[in-house]
Parts: sequence; C-alpha cells; structure tokens
Amino acid sequence: MSDGYFSEIRAGQSVSARQPSGQGRSRDKAIFLFTLTAAYLVFELAFNARLLDVIGSSVNEDEIDRIEFWGRMISGCALTLGFWSLAIDHRKPVSASWPRMMIVAILCFIASYFIQERILHFISDNATAGQKRSAALLVFSADAIHSEAATLRGMDFDQVDRTSPSFKTFMALFPAMALYTDNVEGKTEREVRQLVRNRAEREMGGLKHMTEDVYADSEAAIKESYKSYAEGSNAYLAALDKIPGEQQRANAKYKKKLGRRRPDQIPRHMHAKVARDVQNAGVPVPNNWKPTDKAGFDKAVASKITDQARAEFDVRMRRDAGFAMTPALEFKDYVAHDMIQSRWREKLGMTHKIPLRTDLSETQFRDQIYLPWLNAIEEDETAKLLAPVPDFEPGGKHEKDGNLAIRIAFVPLVAFTFSIAGALFHIVKTSWLATKVLRAEKRSQLLVCALALVVTLGYFGPITLRADEITQSELYMKLEADVSSKAGTVLATGMRLLIQFQRGFYPIAEGLRSGPLQGLSFGVNESNS
Repeated sequence: MSDGYFSEIRAGQSVSARQPSGQGRSRDKAIFLFTLTAAYLVFELAFNARLLDVIGSSVNEDEIDRIEFWGRMISGCALTLGFWSLAIDHRKPVSASWPRMMIVAILCFIASYFIQERILHFISDNATAGQKRSAALLVFSADAIHSEAATLRGMDFDQVDRTSPSFKTFMALFPAMALYTDNVEGKTEREVRQLVRNRAEREMGGLKHMTEDVYADSEAAIKESYKSYAEGSNAYLAALDKIPGEQQRANAKYKKKLGRRRPDQIPRHMHAKVARDVQNAGVPVPNNWKPTDKAGFDKAVASKITDQARAEFDVRMRRDAGFAMTPALEFKDYVAHDMIQSRWREKLGMTHKIPLRTDLSETQFRDQIYLPWLNAIEEDETAKLLAPVPDFEPGGKHEKDGNLAIRIAFVPLVAFTFSIAGALFHIVKTSWLATKVLRAEKRSQLLVCALALVVTLGYFGPITLRADEITQSELYMKLEADVSSKAGTVLATGMRLLIQFQRGFYPIAEGLRSGPLQGLSFGVNESNS
C-alpha cells in the first residue's frame, strides 16, 4: 500500500512536469505582446512622419481624410494593445484568449474612433460662426502659403527651410493658432480675390496647358464620341428609310389575308376580329381600327419601326456614352446638347455652366472659355470665403464649409497629440515587455523602464525646450501671445513644444518609414505632399 501511495505521487509529478508552468505562460504572453508592441511602435513612428508630411504641406480635404483614417486605426491598435494585457489569461495559452481579445479589439477600435471624432465635434460645436468663417479664410491662406503664392508678415519665408519639421508643424497648426488672432479677416481679405484666382490658375495649369493638353484632349474625345453617335444615327435613319417599303409589304399581306374581300366589304361585326388579326400579324393598330383605315395602318407600321429603331439607338448610346439622347443631330447640335455639355464639363473638372465649343483658336478659347471660367471661380470662391458671418450659423448657406474648415484647422493638433503620446508611451512599454521576456526581477523591470524614460526625455527634452527659427520669429511669437491670452498658456505652450519636438522626432520616424517600411505612404501618394 505504501508503494502504491508513492507511485501515485510520482505519476502526478510526471504529469505536472509536462505542463507549462504559470511563469512559462506569462513569458509567452510577454513575448506575444512585445512582438506586437514593437511592430506597432515602428508603424506609429512611421505614421507620425507621414502625418507631418501630409498635413504640414497640404490642406487637401481628401488627403487629410485618408491620413486621419489611418491615424484612428493606429490609435485603435495602441488602445487594443493596452487592454490585451488584461484580456490575455496568463494561466492558459495565448490562443485560448483569442475570442476575448477579438471583442476587446473591436471595442477599442470603436472607442478610439469615437473619442477622436467626439473631440473634433466638440471643437466644431463650440466654435462660433465668426470663428468658422475665420477658419475658412485661414485654411485657404495656409494653402496659398504652401504653394508659395503668399507669405505672412513677421517670418522670412525666403530664408526659412520649408521642408524642415518645425516649419511643417507650424504650418499644420497655423490655422488653429491664427483663429485666436484679432481681425483675422482684415489681414487676409485684401488678397483673397487675387489668391483665389492664382490658385485656380495653378490648379488648371495655366492657359497653354489647358489649351494644348486638357481642352484639346477633351475636344478630341467629343469628336470621337460623335463618330459613334453618327453611326448609331445612321442606323436609325436607315431603318426609317425602310418604312415605305415595309408599309407596302404589310398592306399587301393584310389584303391577301382578306382573300376575295376588299376592306370596304368587311361587315361591321367583323371589324374587331380583323383588327385582332392585323395586330397578331405584327402591326400594332388600335383596337378600334377600321379595315378601311389605310392611313392608320401605315401609321402603325411606321410607329413600330420607329420605336424599334429608337430602342436600338438608345441601347447603343447607353452602352457607348452612358445615356440616351435625340438621334440624327448635326455635330454642332450634338456638341450643344445638355448631356454632352455636362459630360464635357465633368471631364474638364468644370462646375460652372460655361458653353463649350470645338475648333477654337487659343485666343478664342481664352476669351470664350478660360477667362469666363476663371472669373466664375473667382466670384464663387471669394463670395464663399467673404460671406457674412450669419451664413456660417447652423442652417446657414455655408454651415458645412465652416464646420469642415474648423475640422481641418484642428485635425493636426488632435492627430499629433494622439500619435506622439502613443509613441512615447509604447517606447517605455516595449522596454518593460522586453524585461518580462528576459524574466528580469521586478526591481530590474522598474529600473529598465525608468532608464528608457530617462533616455527618451534626455534625448528629446533639450531639443523640445530649445527655440528655433520658427518659434523665434516675430510672427510666431505674436500668434503664441494671442493663443495664450485667449485660450490659455497650456495650449500655447503645447503648440510650441510640439513644433520644437518634431525636430528630433521626425528624422527618426522618417528613417523608419523610408527604411524598414520602404516608404509606406499610408494612403497618400508621395507626389501629393
């Protein structure tokens, strides 16, 4: 009995020895989280570099939307990694926690998205109509500065390095900072009209480019489309030319069906039956048609052929052009047709209803299309930018434009804050997870984390606290003073530190993006920024 008792103990020890210990499970969890956190950190740093390149050199709404989407996805990853530390059961294999981890990930991505969205909505909802109007002007002005079409007093734009991280960060924050400056409109309205026109010309590429390339290519496409249209029209007209012959054949067939009787010899009570027989023979006469009504008979034959020809023509037009239109138009009438004009304007990117014509000389194109187009853009855009403040109120004509401008003004500040905070936090966290992987003691773990924090602050601290050519400029100090007096020292100081911080942070982040990640663009082409 004694031998059996000890035998059970030894057997139990053997089974236990084959099972991973709780410490082994914890190390597996640490290795898993360390790997994911390190990968996240690389992508977060690379994203910060791309974020600065995009929003520091562009106010294009589509580009900002794409980079903002990526920012929220990466923030969702950061939040997920934080909560996965709690979601993974260290007593079981990591794979056993997958269902719980997936639920946590979904909740974290949703929370990350709505937290940032709520912040932007809060800023927009609390902005006055006057601030929204100012934001629209400032975002427009920032675009003009990006394109070197305008400068600002108080900063030597000829000497400043426009590619430096500090300048890009400043330009990204400029609309938000300038919102706190008095008389924003008075500083920008004088140049708005000319800047609008300059931007329109720049986006068009100038008269020569529009004439020789854009307009000429679109004109050639219109002429080519008319060839297809003309072929369809010719087929339609050819079908109509056959109507007299088809009428004769159908009429002969009808009379043959009557036999020896003439149409005027058909009894009244047989009229309905004869009409049905004619209909069954393929001639769509009305039910009350009279056998002697040759004009009605011919009309029905013509109507059938015309309808069939028109249906075939419409099918061809929808296939080739995407819409139906009247057949048998001369070229000039074809070009003047509303649908053709609309498609042509769409191809040119024109939103104004300026009549488009073909075979124009460069002078005619300039006077009849190019200049009227520029004038229309200038009037519309200037009117929108200089619209009265009530137009930016809720329900106003430019409420949406104002909300969008506020969003573009503050997206950089929100995005930079989340991105940099996430990166700095996970630098320390990665160091801590590395000590867990190496099974270091608690004291050693704390020491490594503290060392990582000291090294990070030691490197970035002096750079962040030292002023540069941007933050020492007269323009910046005036903007900073206005922000400080109206929004508080915390915001003003945060903006300054963010600009100066990027001098040390951006080179590292861009090195990772262009190196290990092979220039990952995060949805925005390099040429666009």
